[in-house]
Amino acid sequence: MGTKSFFIQPSETIQLDAEHTITVRGLTWAERQQIALAAATKHPGNAAAAGVAMSSMAADTVIVAWNGPRFESKNVTPENIANLQPWIVEAVADAADRLSAPPSDAEKKVSGEPTKS
Repeated sequence: MGTKSFFIQPSETIQLDAEHTITVRGLTWAERQQIALAAATKHPGNAAAAGVAMSSMAADTVIVAWNGPRFESKNVTPENIANLQPWIVEAVADAADRLSAPPSDAEKKVSGEPTKS
């Protein structure tokens, strides 16, 4: 982790089943703020609905590729993402959250030196 740029978003490939994968990248700070604001504006006073909307909106940004026959050679577009099954978008949201999380203490200790608070 020590040599990774702070300006390049990490990515992860999610294995949906034996034949299908989706590649997801982390959100930038600006993307995260824009999505959160849009979700809150769309559902003022309803945090649960805003959270669901945020996951859906984020999927449009973080899905960078998909592979497998059941994707029917369709391109990654907001329209096609909107038609995915809910459990797939939930898996994408979980991956995006992991990719946006700060490094763990173990990851911070690349040098072997203790981390400082």
